Amino acid sequence: MWERVRRGSGYVFIAMAQAWQSLPSSFHRMREVEHFVDVTLVFGHRRISCHRVILAAACEYFRRMFQTNMVERASSEVVMTDISPSIGELVVNFVYGRKIELCMEILDDLLVACNMLQLGDLKYDVQNYLILRANGPDYIPNLKLARRYELDRVLCDSHEYVLHHTSEIDTDQLALLDEEEIIETLESSDSQEASFRLLQVWVRSAVGRIDNFVRLLGFIRLDKCSNDFILHTVMKEELMQNPQCSEIIDKAMQIDVNRVLVVGSYEGDMWMCRTFNQQWHLIPKSPSQNFAGSVCAVPGGIFVSGGLLNGYDQRDCYYYDAHTDRWNTLPPMPTGRRCHSCISFNGCVHIIGGSSDGKALESVDSFNMSLLEWRDDIGPLPRPLALSYTAAFADSIFVLGGYGEDAWIDLVYEYECKRGTWRERCPMPETCTTGSAVSFDEYIYVVGGTEKRCMRFHPDTNSWEEFMEPCVGHAHALTWRENILLCGGAGDDSIIEYSPLSNKWSYWVLKVPGSMNMHFALRIDLCPPQ
Repeated sequence: MWERVRRGSGYVFIAMAQAWQSLPSSFHRMREVEHFVDVTLVFGHRRISCHRVILAAACEYFRRMFQTNMVERASSEVVMTDISPSIGELVVNFVYGRKIELCMEILDDLLVACNMLQLGDLKYDVQNYLILRANGPDYIPNLKLARRYELDRVLCDSHEYVLHHTSEIDTDQLALLDEEEIIETLESSDSQEASFRLLQVWVRSAVGRIDNFVRLLGFIRLDKCSNDFILHTVMKEELMQNPQCSEIIDKAMQIDVNRVLVVGSYEGDMWMCRTFNQQWHLIPKSPSQNFAGSVCAVPGGIFVSGGLLNGYDQRDCYYYDAHTDRWNTLPPMPTGRRCHSCISFNGCVHIIGGSSDGKALESVDSFNMSLLEWRDDIGPLPRPLALSYTAAFADSIFVLGGYGEDAWIDLVYEYECKRGTWRERCPMPETCTTGSAVSFDEYIYVVGGTEKRCMRFHPDTNSWEEFMEPCVGHAHALTWRENILLCGGAGDDSIIEYSPLSNKWSYWVLKVPGSMNMHFALRIDLCPPQ
């Protein structure tokens, strides 16, 4: 346990053994007047009388000493080598539940004592002290101290600062990090882009380091960096201008050769972009002229279904083959609908809810992409819903939010494919209108919308968390590499990227074509043509 206490014009940091907060102060007084003491600890010239039982209960080191056949077990004196008199007195006070004042001047000697005596509580308080008082110039010394004494939380805090505040650290300070320390920092990174920026600065911080650039580049996953970053930062770095680095860039970019970003407007225009070349091009319009239909990505293309035309809800469906750049007509849906949700999962496209003749639907239709036929394998929703968000997780389909009979709702439903049943899950913390849901790692994210949400659902624990909101109310989200993209919106052409690891938003240089009122944004994963 620790606390910060004001003293004069500043603060001092006080540590106290948490397990001994309730230890009667009489024990400390008894030690001072040497009542019932049965062992003397010798720290150089300083002799401190103590109670074996208190030492053994508070400190694993002494417990083992007094319980085993060590010489000190039967001795009335225990000589504590390697611990100075002043530090010895602090340690005994801490063991007896007294508050001790922490300062940088004593930390090295105090941590030596912590490790020797296995004082985990005191070591924990030292880490809190280092983290709380740290500012810019402290992080490099803290990092070194943390490595020396195995201060895991301080090390993590220092790594994070060095990675994400490289530009704020004095070059002479950064030069103090040796190669082993910089590698450890790179390996701890939650952002490969931050790692590259750190490496750029570190190799220039001292003579002789530039020659190690290519080798250290091996500790950075450029394939986890955005295309914008590779094009505008990595490729412009002069140290990358050699055949070996060009090959590394080619491998990093290769992951996007068969990955395509597609956006579409309510007017029926659609654009495709292979992000490695940052260029959009129009693709043929869908044969469907319907309004408020639904679009989802399927392997190698796009599935378009339903919508409203001339006042009637439509059943027609189409498939765009990205390899042939052609549309194919598919069997119509069993039920005409609009404002429905659709998701590709386990070889089928599932059409969920929506609206027909002005009423919300609860029915679910499934189209088998291999057999090219409609099935009714999934039972109806627990309640009629339109404009819901869908996401696949493990062996389940999740339906989140949407418009009910007369209002937007925050309810969440899960369809468990193995059981063939729907069940209600924990509702969203807030409603989200005209947003999106995506599955990412162990979570489902609901992002964007009019309210600019960023919420995360953990299916295993049936719980929600809320995070930093985007600055623009985008409507369409998709996963891209290790991040989540939000694209466009009503009159907005920006693309922003959310990193779940760092909980940060950033803008892409690439923008959606024109300032259109976007209908959808999705990612197509192209399989090699047969």
